[in-house]
Amino acid sequence: MQINHKVTRLNEANWNANAPKHTSMILGKKQATIRKNLNTTLINNRKKYRTAVQLITGHCGLNKYLHKMRKAPSSLCPKCDYEEESVAHFLGQCPAYSQIRGNHFNGYYLSVNDIFDNTHSLP
Repeated sequence: MQINHKVTRLNEANWNANAPKHTSMILGKKQATIRKNLNTTLINNRKKYRTAVQLITGHCGLNKYLHKMRKAPSSLCPKCDYEEESVAHFLGQCPAYSQIRGNHFNGYYLSVNDIFDNTHSLP
């Protein structure tokens, strides 16, 4: 049991020191809590789990990533045509989705940390 605990601590220390930039930005300072919540709440729903991981890593079907992969002609958001369609823009800043955010998170413009940390109360 001590070995498992030590390996877990070493793994977490390595992750914290070398985590990918986008993942660190999305998860913020509550990485362990968010990962634990994902693993307990979505582990039985593969599709939702995959979507959450894609959003956290930035490897998803948004134009910023698709443009890097040469699968989209532009990185701009197709809804507002104003900013890059990144995870942060899509989830928290795009004006086209502000009403949906307002209904679900009681805030119209949020940071992705607010969404993943659940700091805004759900209705």
